[in-house]
Amino acid sequence: MIQAVLEGKSLGYEYTEDILTSTVFGTLKYLRPDMILIPFIESAFLYNDKRTTLWEKLNSEGIELRCYREVEYVFWTWNQDYGEPDLILIFSDMVLMTCFLSLKLNSNQGKAEQRKMIN
Repeated sequence: MIQAVLEGKSLGYEYTEDILTSTVFGTLKYLRPDMILIPFIESAFLYNDKRTTLWEKLNSEGIELRCYREVEYVFWTWNQDYGEPDLILIFSDMVLMTCFLSLKLNSNQGKAEQRKMIN
């Protein structure tokens, strides 16, 4: 799919959340996590007043993502607690850590809804 998107042959479908999710994260799963995935995740912001980065939050809790070498990517699977997130990342070298991602394209979501999703 990524070649079709890069060459403009995907008939506009590249602008849907699921296609973008599979193209980007489907490609990242073939690279070492410390190359792009972990820095990308660590740079994400929490929806709080301080705009804390995820790295700052994890670091304050003694979690270092860069220690993980194994990441399993699970796309669109049902979860009893979280419904159907777009992507579940399972970090599993030392201590198991799971990250549930719901990706939004051009979202008009308000801050209250964003906080609800993060909590």
